[in-house]
Amino acid sequence: MSYIERIQSGIDYIEEHLQLDIDIACVARAANMSRWHFQRMFKAMTSDTVKAYIRTRRFSQALQDLLATDRSIIDIAIATGFESQESFTRAFKQHFAMTPGQFRMLGEERKFMQRVRIDKNYLQHVNTNLSREPEIRYFDASLYVGLQTTFYGADSEKNNFSHQLSSLWDIFLPRMHEVPDAIPDIGYGLIQRTADDSELLNYYSVMKVNNIASIPDDMVHQSVAAGQYAVFAHCDDPILLDNTVNYIYGTWLPQSGYEHRGTEDIEIYDKDYIPDSPDSIVYYALPLYSNTPSL
Repeated sequence: MSYIERIQSGIDYIEEHLQLDIDIACVARAANMSRWHFQRMFKAMTSDTVKAYIRTRRFSQALQDLLATDRSIIDIAIATGFESQESFTRAFKQHFAMTPGQFRMLGEERKFMQRVRIDKNYLQHVNTNLSREPEIRYFDASLYVGLQTTFYGADSEKNNFSHQLSSLWDIFLPRMHEVPDAIPDIGYGLIQRTADDSELLNYYSVMKVNNIASIPDDMVHQSVAAGQYAVFAHCDDPILLDNTVNYIYGTWLPQSGYEHRGTEDIEIYDKDYIPDSPDSIVYYALPLYSNTPSL
């Protein structure tokens, strides 16, 4: 089953359970993917988080019921997954700047968010920034030393990616000379899941080293297994790197014939990296294995 079909299976699960308390882990299982990987792919393909999609679809159903039926507001609230009329009204007012009763009285036709159908044309429509093919490369097993933090990525509504990572690099860059036996002039960012049931990710600002016999007390070491990677060049301001990552996950990977290997994504900052410049190049390496039979 392709990535597109698996994401669609997750969306179908959501649609079938809109009236229930939806556990994203169950949605991911319906798509035969880990929770983190499903959320990352979903955000890249639809430009929305899973939680935001569920909330908007529930509101869409509620709006239709308010205009097209005489069901009571409490019945509509319960049917769209809210525990009470009060919680529904509070969320509705926050979202639409009016109560459900006021909306019903207006009786105006509104555009509702319809369920998403994922196909290749849709993917190209929501991802227009890049069309670059990667270089497929094999990386040897490596050791890295540096600093670590946790963050919420773009696929989470708690996204603090920009703040956490820029702060970590601000601390690490002046201290790169402290990393013993390091390969000079190249920095790496490692992105790693903390757990399948968590939206938190680990991020490491690191240098590649030949050994980890002695490192500063407040630094950490990380090993990355050997494997195949798709290496993309982000040729723009580094602050816009997430545009490239969304292209990778939302357009290239679903149509590539490859699968994500489930290990660390790697950012590479070498001599082509220029801070805060549109002339900068950052390389982004996606760990993968092929699901296409070898010839």
